[in-house]
Amino acid sequence: MIEDLRVYFGVYGFECDHTTITNQLGVPPTSAWNKGETYRVGFSSAVRTHSRWSLGTGLSASASVEDNLMRLVELLAPIIDRVNDVKQQFEASLVVVQHFKTANNDFSLSATCLERVSSLGLDLWFDQYYESRTS
Repeated sequence: MIEDLRVYFGVYGFECDHTTITNQLGVPPTSAWNKGETYRVGFSSAVRTHSRWSLGTGLSASASVEDNLMRLVELLAPIIDRVNDVKQQFEASLVVVQHFKTANNDFSLSATCLERVSSLGLDLWFDQYYESRTS
């Protein structure tokens, strides 16, 4: 069972202000920060070690990996020329982050989804975590 799922288009490896990425792509990010910015972690603060610009899908927490990827295709296809320009300057990829409650999880993607995601010409990164809960 997936406890947490995040699927997004991410841009990394930039030294400019993240608003530069926003201006180049012409769409606002779901989240963005610059290296060196301070942020809260519980009652403490930490410093960002890298810059990131990300565009999420806006889908509900119950949406599948495939639904999220297909939504990203819908969001990115109309601006693919701008995405490619950004990709030439910085690291850019699609990212799937999954946190599982139980071991031995799997998921599948249809041939249609794989074809549409592939048409974007972006790397696809899967980051998966199994979080065991022991008493």
